[in-house]
Amino acid sequence: MTFKYLKKLLFIQVIVFILFVAINFTVRAEGEIKYLTASVGESYDEVGINYHCNVDNSYVIYGTTLNGSEIENPIRVDSVSTLWKLDQVGEDTQSGFSERYICKANLTHLKSNTTYYYQAISNDVKSSIQSFTTASNDNSDKSFMFLTDIQSVGSSFKNAENLIQSILNATDSPDPNLVVMTGDQVDRGGYEQQWIDYYNYVPSLGNFLQATVPGNHEYYFSSNGSYISNEIYNQFYNNPTNGPSDRLGSSYYFVWDQILFIMLDTVKTDYNVAQQQEWFRNVVKNNPTQWIIVGSHPGLYATGAYESDAQIMRRNWLDLFEECQVDIALNGHEHVYARKNLRYNGNSNSSTAGEKDEALGITYLQGGAAGLKNYGGQSKPSLLEDYDYVNKTATNTGVLFTLTGNELKVELYTAAGKVIDTFTLTAKRPTSIEQLSDQEILDAFDISYDEEKSSVSINWDGKIYGNVASLKFTGGNLSDMGQEIAISTNKLTSKSWSGYYTDYNYEFQVEITKVDGSKLYKTLPLILNLALLDYEITYNLDGGTNHPDNPSKFTGTSLPIDLTTFLKNPTKDGYLFDGWLLDDSDDVTETIPDGTYHNIVLKATWKKAPYTITYELMGGTNSKYNPQNFYMDELPLRLSKATKEGYIFKGWSLNGTIITAIPTDTNSNIVLTAVWEEETYKIIYSLNGGNLPSDAPTEYSLSNKPTLPTPTKEGYIFTGWTLNGKSISSIPTDAKETITLSANWEKESKKGCKKNSAAQIIFSISLLVGTILILRKKH
Repeated sequence: MTFKYLKKLLFIQVIVFILFVAINFTVRAEGEIKYLTASVGESYDEVGINYHCNVDNSYVIYGTTLNGSEIENPIRVDSVSTLWKLDQVGEDTQSGFSERYICKANLTHLKSNTTYYYQAISNDVKSSIQSFTTASNDNSDKSFMFLTDIQSVGSSFKNAENLIQSILNATDSPDPNLVVMTGDQVDRGGYEQQWIDYYNYVPSLGNFLQATVPGNHEYYFSSNGSYISNEIYNQFYNNPTNGPSDRLGSSYYFVWDQILFIMLDTVKTDYNVAQQQEWFRNVVKNNPTQWIIVGSHPGLYATGAYESDAQIMRRNWLDLFEECQVDIALNGHEHVYARKNLRYNGNSNSSTAGEKDEALGITYLQGGAAGLKNYGGQSKPSLLEDYDYVNKTATNTGVLFTLTGNELKVELYTAAGKVIDTFTLTAKRPTSIEQLSDQEILDAFDISYDEEKSSVSINWDGKIYGNVASLKFTGGNLSDMGQEIAISTNKLTSKSWSGYYTDYNYEFQVEITKVDGSKLYKTLPLILNLALLDYEITYNLDGGTNHPDNPSKFTGTSLPIDLTTFLKNPTKDGYLFDGWLLDDSDDVTETIPDGTYHNIVLKATWKKAPYTITYELMGGTNSKYNPQNFYMDELPLRLSKATKEGYIFKGWSLNGTIITAIPTDTNSNIVLTAVWEEETYKIIYSLNGGNLPSDAPTEYSLSNKPTLPTPTKEGYIFTGWTLNGKSISSIPTDAKETITLSANWEKESKKGCKKNSAAQIIFSISLLVGTILILRKKH
C-alpha cells in the first residue's frame, strides 16, 4: 500500500468525520433550548415556564427532589409551542430573531413554600436544571428582591449578577424566592445578542420566580428610538394572562401570600386607560390582601430624565392608587434611586405627592439602576425637593424587601453588599377579617357635616373591610356621585365632598357591594337647617295634564320662586299654556312670592293653540283654499285637492294614512304629503285596413311615451302616421290627451307587371315602325 494511497484514504476519513460531526451537530441544534425562565403564576400554586426551542414537540419536567443530575419522580407537562420570528429592521443587522418556537408550560397544583426543580426537554436535548421556590400561604416571614434597569450589553451584565449574589450573601433575612423587575432588562429588545448575554451573565435569575414588566428598551426593536410594542418581551416571559386585553401578558396581577402585586405595562401610552383602570379596581376588589404593591416602568413621580412620562402616569393613575390604597408604587426608568414615603391627597397636576399620612399614604419608590447606567446628571432640583431621600449615584444597586409580621423592611444594597438606605412600613390592613352581618354592615355607615369647610362626609367603620368590596354614592347633586370606589383597606373610612351649605337639606344613597357580589342599600339624610319646611302644591289643571317633573312641594327657604324655571309647562290638547293663577288671584303670576309659607293652589290658564300645516306637494300646486294652520275645535277640517300636470291627485298622506280631512284627534303640528298617480292617455289607431303588431302600445303618459309601432297591410307599404293632419314619427312632447293616429299607405307595384308593360311598349313601337315602312313602300 503506497503512501499516496494512505494519504488519500486518510483524507476521505477526515471528510467523513467532519460530515458526521456536522450531521450530529445539526440534529442537536434542532432541539436547542434557550432562555429558560420561571414566571410567577396568579397564585402560589401556579408557575409559568417559558423558553425558546427549534422544534415544537418539547416538554417540561419538574419535581421537588434531585437525584444527582436528574429530577426524581418528575411530572411532565407538554409545552404549547408557537412559531415566531422577527425580521431584521431595515439595515440594522443586529436586529431581528430567526424563526423558532416559543414554548410555554403552565405548572399547577404546586405546594406552598416548596422548592421545585425543572428542566425543558426536546428530543435528546435537555436544558440545565433550574429551580424556583413557591410562596408560603400562611402569612409567614419572607423576602423578595426588586431590580430595575439592568440595561446592559455583553459582559457588563455581570454587574447585575454580582449585585444579586452580594444581596444574597449579605442579608440575614429569609432567602428571597422572588425577583420583581420593572423593565429595561436589556438595552434593545430587538437585539437577540443582548438577550443571550443577559441569560448567560445573570444565571442566578434562573433559580428565582420572576415578576417583570417591559420597559421602553424592551419596546425598541432596533437602534431606532421608537416604542413599537411588547411583542418581543412576551416571547421571554410566561406571565399570568389575567390583565386587560390590550396589554395581555405584560399587565397582570398575582397574589404572593399577604401581598397583591399588580404589574402595569404603561410604556406606550396608547393603552386603553379606562379599561386598565376598571381592571385594576376589580383586581383590588376581588383580592383582599394585607399589602398592595404596584410595579411599572415609568412612575408617577420623576427626578428629571422622564418628567413628562410621570405627568401622564399621575393623570391616569394617581386618583385610583389613592382610592385603592396602594402601599408601594415601584418604578425604574429614571436611573436614580429616590423615594417619597406615605404620601396622600396628591394632585395629578403637581410634581409634589401630597402631605405625609401615616394611615393612608402611598410610598413611591424609584429604583436605582441595577446596571451601570446613571441619569443623576439629568435630575432637576425643583423635582428633588419633594423626595424624602435621593441618591443620584446609586447605580448597580438593588432593593431587598423583608416581610415580618405587619412590617415591611426596605433596604437598598450596593454590589459590595452594603446597605445605604433603609426604612420600614407598617401594614394598613389586618391579617384577619371580622365577619359582619348585613345589619352590622348597614349600621357601620353615617354622615357628618363640616360647616367651616361646607363639606359633607359619608363615614363607615373600617371593620367592613373584607366584607365589602366596593361602594357607590348617589344623591347630593355632585358631579362625581355614582362613581364606584373599592374598599381596599380598613384605614380609609370616609369620602368627602365640598359645596354644601346650611340653607339646604340633602339625601344620599349608598350602594354597598359585598365581596360575594350581593348588594345592600342605605339612605343617609343630611339635615343642615331645622327651620327648613316643605309646603304642598295642589294643581288645578282645568282639563290639562301636568308635567311629570313638576314637584308636589316647595321649601320655604327657596322663596321667592320663579315659576318659569321652577315648573315645566302642563299640556292640554288644542291649547297653549298661558300661565298660573296663585290661590284665589285672577291675575297670572310668574312668582311664588317671598313669605308664602303655606300650602298653595296653582290654577293653569289656557289659550287656543294654532297648529301649523306643512305641505309637501311633490312637484304639484296646492289649492288656495287649503289652510296653513288649524285649531282643534275646527276639526275635522276638510282639505282641497292639489294639482299636478299629468297626474291624478289621490289624496293627502298623514303619517302614512291617506286622508281627505284632518282628523278630530290631531293635536300637534302636521306634515301633509300629496299622493299622486301619473295620468295615462289612450292611443287610438286608424289603420285603413292594416294590422298592428301584437305589442303595439295602447296608452302613454307624460313620463312614458312609447315608440310608435309599424303596422302592415297586404299590397301596401306603410309610409307613416298622421296626427291631426300632420305626419309624426313619435308622440309629440306636448301631447296629454287621447290621440288618434292614422296610418298612411302606398300601393305596392308587382315585378311581373312591370315586365309585361315593357314588352307591350316594345310591341307597340314595333307595330308603329312596321306601319310607317309599309306606307313609305306604297308611295
